[in-house]
Amino acid sequence: MNTPPPAHLPKFQDWIVRSDGKADGTAKIYARFLTHCAEHYAETINEQTVRNDADVQRIINAVSGVVNQRGRWVKGTFNTFDVKRNLVFALQAYARFAEAVFPTGSTAQTPEFRQAADVPNDELPQRLKMEVSRLIRDTKVVREVKAAHGNTCQVCSLKLELSPGRLYSEGHHLKPLGQPHSGPDVKDNILCVCPNCHTLLDFAAVKIDPKKLRTASGHSVRQEFIDYHNQLCP
Repeated sequence: MNTPPPAHLPKFQDWIVRSDGKADGTAKIYARFLTHCAEHYAETINEQTVRNDADVQRIINAVSGVVNQRGRWVKGTFNTFDVKRNLVFALQAYARFAEAVFPTGSTAQTPEFRQAADVPNDELPQRLKMEVSRLIRDTKVVREVKAAHGNTCQVCSLKLELSPGRLYSEGHHLKPLGQPHSGPDVKDNILCVCPNCHTLLDFAAVKIDPKKLRTASGHSVRQEFIDYHNQLCP
């Protein structure tokens, strides 16, 4: 297929983390879903084609029809489990990104479109100066939670060792920081998790049983945040 890849992916991933309150892993997954949607389903994804719920629904309907026929999403990547829901999240995030970064009527002013259209600069409208509000994450708090658990996942107890002595874990906010959740960036709203569990939690694919959570001295999780996460799960 000759469909171009989703437009502005690096800028989209950066915006998702800095302005929409998502984790780096979630931003990468969103980008991967959107890329496969373009490559395998001929859906053009840019700031003009994905701007609102109607655009999202149109793409979901088109992709769902093909997925149902094939019985799978994309060979070698994802199976059909929850793929529709994940793609909806990715497209909705892209629509928020498009509205925030490329307000209606301003796409012709971006460097990408200026080059593509090959329009003389003096014929282009004036640039629109925008002020963007960004979430400031307290990375020190996340590091403290990881240290308390020795980079061991609180959900599945996996201790991921990238190389001898080099451990890796991620911090997950049970009540997300971004809108509409507006969760706090505090230790009792954060879990130390492995990348797999982080993805499942980000997509509200699993509920949390506080009795099964791994505990550690110096870190406790507030029940109200566990309840908030569980309410997001189907």
